[in-house]
Amino acid sequence: MVGAPAPIAPAAITEYLERYPTAICREEYDAAIFALDDEFRRYWEEQQEKDRPKSPTKKR
Repeated sequence: MVGAPAPIAPAAITEYLERYPTAICREEYDAAIFALDDEFRRYWEEQQEKDRPKSPTKKR
C-alpha cells in the first residue's frame, strides 16, 4: 500500500512563520506555498501512475 503526501496544513505555515518572519503578506505567502504544494502532489501522483506496473492484456 502506498500512501499519498498530505496537503500542507495552515498550522504548519503559521509555525514556520513564527520562527522565520517574512515581509510578504500572509495571503500571498499562503497562495505561493499552497500552489507549490499542489504542484508537488500532482507530480507525485503522475510518478506513481508511471511507476505502477501495467496489467497484462489478455489475448484471444
